[in-house]
Amino acid sequence: MNRIQPLNALRPIALAVMLIAASGAAHADERESMEVLKQTTLNLINALVENGVLTREKANELIRTAEEKAARTVALSDPKPDGAATGAVAGAAVAGTLAGAAAPAPVRVQYIPESTKKEIRDQIRKEVLAQAREEHWADPNVIPSWLDRIKLSGDVLARYQFDNFASSNTPPIDYDQATNTTPGVMTRNAPLADNGFSSGNTQNDLNTERLRVRLGIEAKLTDAVRTEVRIATGSTDSRVSTTQPLGSAFNKYSLWLDRGFISYDPIQWVDVKAGRMSNPFVGSDLMWDDNLNFDGITFNVRDKKADGFVPYATFGAFPLQTESAPARPFSRTLFAVQAGAATDVSTKTRARFGLAYYNFHNLEGHVESEDNYLTGVGALTPTYANTEYQAGMRQKGNTLVRINAANDSSATIWGLSSRFKPIHLGFGFDNARTDAMHLIFSGDYVKNLAYDRNEIQGRTGVAPTDGSSSGYQLKFLVGTPAVRRKGEWNASVAFRNLGSDAVPDAFVDGTLGGGGTNLRGYILGFNYGLDLATTFGVRYMNARNIDSPSMVSDAHTFKQNTLQMDLGVGF
Repeated sequence: MNRIQPLNALRPIALAVMLIAASGAAHADERESMEVLKQTTLNLINALVENGVLTREKANELIRTAEEKAARTVALSDPKPDGAATGAVAGAAVAGTLAGAAAPAPVRVQYIPESTKKEIRDQIRKEVLAQAREEHWADPNVIPSWLDRIKLSGDVLARYQFDNFASSNTPPIDYDQATNTTPGVMTRNAPLADNGFSSGNTQNDLNTERLRVRLGIEAKLTDAVRTEVRIATGSTDSRVSTTQPLGSAFNKYSLWLDRGFISYDPIQWVDVKAGRMSNPFVGSDLMWDDNLNFDGITFNVRDKKADGFVPYATFGAFPLQTESAPARPFSRTLFAVQAGAATDVSTKTRARFGLAYYNFHNLEGHVESEDNYLTGVGALTPTYANTEYQAGMRQKGNTLVRINAANDSSATIWGLSSRFKPIHLGFGFDNARTDAMHLIFSGDYVKNLAYDRNEIQGRTGVAPTDGSSSGYQLKFLVGTPAVRRKGEWNASVAFRNLGSDAVPDAFVDGTLGGGGTNLRGYILGFNYGLDLATTFGVRYMNARNIDSPSMVSDAHTFKQNTLQMDLGVGF
C-alpha cells in the first residue's frame, strides 16, 4: 500500500472529528465536549506524527492554524459589544489547551441536523473507497474472488544428453526373432517396431538436445472438491517421459493432456481421485518412473492433521487396455493396494516405510489357437492377439514369447511370458542437520510373486532358461531435498539391480540404460540452485544387462553410459 498523503489522510479524520463534536455538543455539556474534542484532535495529530504520516513541523503548523481559526470563529459568533475581547479570550483559551494550558472559556457550537451528519458519513465513505480503489488495498472488485481458487504452475527444462554404447554390445539383428515361425519363441529385447526387423540402437553413440514444457491449472472449488489439468510436451510413444527431442527443422511441437482429475474429500481423512493423476503410491523410480501418470480411480486414507506417527493406506484400480471385444472381464487392469506410515524417529530424523501389492490383471500373453486364427481371414478375428504386449507399450527387458498361431507365418506377435503380481517394500530415513543440510537414505525391494517357469511353460509351451523376478535399489542423498533457491544444492548416488521379470518394463525408469528391466548399474546426480526456482543439474548413469538380453547366446551383452545436463525453471 502506498503511504497516505497527509492532507488526504486528515480530511476524513477532520470530518469524523466534526461529527463527534456535533453529536457530543447536542447531548452533553458544551465545555466537557469541547475538551474531549481538543484532546482527541491532539492525540490524532500525535499519532500521525508517530506513524510517519506527518512531520513534527507540519503538525505544529496545523496546531497554529487551528488556534487562529478558533479565535476568529469565536469572535465572529459573539454578538455582544465586547465580542472582540471575548473572541480573543476564546482564541487564547484554545491555544492554551492545544499547548497544554488551562481550560478555555465556554464556546457555542451550532446544532447539526441528522441529514447533515448522514452527508458527512457518506462523504467519508466515498473518499475512503476512492482512495482504496486507487491504491488497490480494499476494493473487492480489483481481483475477482474466483481467482483465489485458481493456482497456476509449470516448468520448462532444457536438456543435453549423451548416450555411449559399448562397442562389444550385441548388434540389433541378433535380437530379431521375427522370421522364426515356431510358436513359443522367446526374446528379451524384441524389435521396437512390429515390422519384422529390429529398430533398436545398441552400438551407435547419440547426442541429443531435448525440451520439456509443462503447464498446470489447479482449481479448489470448495474445501472438499478440487480439480487439476496439466498439459505437457512429449509423445504417445513414451509414457515415462515428457521431454521432446529437438531437431525438427524448426517445426512446432505437440502438447498432450498429461493430467486431468477430480479430487473429492468427503471427510477429513479420505481423499478420492478419478481421472489421470500423478503417481498415488509412495516409492522410488525402481518400479515407477518419476514422470509416469496413472489413469483410474484411487482411495487414499490418511489423517492429514496428524503429527508424529502418520499411517496411510491407498487403494486403486487403473485400466491399462480396453479391448474392443474382450475375452475376459476387466480387460487389462492394474489393481493395487499400499499401506505404510511416516514417523518421527527423533527430533531431527523422519522415517517412512510402505508395503504395496500390485496385480496386473490379464497382462500376460497367451499363444493363439489354430481355430481362433482360422475363424477370421488371416487373423482378422476381433479377439485374435488381444494379449499382445504392443511395441508402443514396452521398453525392454521383459521376457517375451511369440503368441502367433501355429500356421500364422506373418510378423511375430509378442506377448509377456510371465504374469505380474509384484510386492514392493520401500523405506527411507531423512536426518535434517539444518534446513539446508539433510542426510537421506532410502531403499526399495520388489518381488514378482507370479513368476513361475512351470506355469509359463504350461501356458506358452516353453520356459525361460534364465531371468530374474526380483530387484532392489539403494540411494543416498546429501543437501537440500528439493533445490528451489539460489545457492541450495544436493548430491546423490544410487545403485539399482532390476531383474528381467520383476515388474513390467513399460512403467519403470526410462533413463538408466535407456530404460526397462534386466539392468543393473549406478546413478550419480548433482543439482545446484542458480536463482529462485532455477536449477542446474547433471546426472551420470552406468548400466549393463543382468541376464542375456537376446536369449540367443549367453555371451551377448548390453552396456550403456548416459550423461544428462539440465537447466530448469519452475513456477
